[in-house]
Amino acid sequence: ISGDATYGADFGGGLIQGVGPIATISTVNAGTATERMRIDSSGNVGIGTSSPSYLLQLNQNGNTQAWISATNAGTNSAGIGFENQGQRNWQIWADRTNDALQFGNNSRTTVNMVINSSGNVGIGTSSPLTKLHLLTPSATAVALRAGNSASYAEFQVDASGYSQLVAPGGVQIFNTNGSER
Repeated sequence: ISGDATYGADFGGGLIQGVGPIATISTVNAGTATERMRIDSSGNVGIGTSSPSYLLQLNQNGNTQAWISATNAGTNSAGIGFENQGQRNWQIWADRTNDALQFGNNSRTTVNMVINSSGNVGIGTSSPLTKLHLLTPSATAVALRAGNSASYAEFQVDASGYSQLVAPGGVQIFNTNGSER
């Protein structure tokens, strides 16, 4: 097949057809074809759209779910990897061993953030014990900042275990049982 040829194949419930540089896959019910997927002339793939704007675009009205599943009996888990120019920079995966959603860079041996089955979020730890658990290597400090670049409050814990509340240019007010301390 060459040029802007029209081609098609009917598989008794499904239809694959092409017109020029566009290919479609449709389902057929009672003689009516409904397009389900399209590959356009740019190589963009659309499911639920006839004009995909991205390499892969999924559209559907209502309660839509895209599902990725690993069904083997081993320890592999389903996930998504993000690469830039051949470099595997980030991954998101459902870790079946720990029943957690994990985020990491370079490989699955580096976990940068995890959400476990209790809803706890861990940054720097793969086993968060509280709703937000921050952990750094022993030689560094950890800080939690709220606000913007000009006005913020920051709680810091250094490598020795000392903590401080920093509020540059502002007043620090502490309350206990509704009374200022």
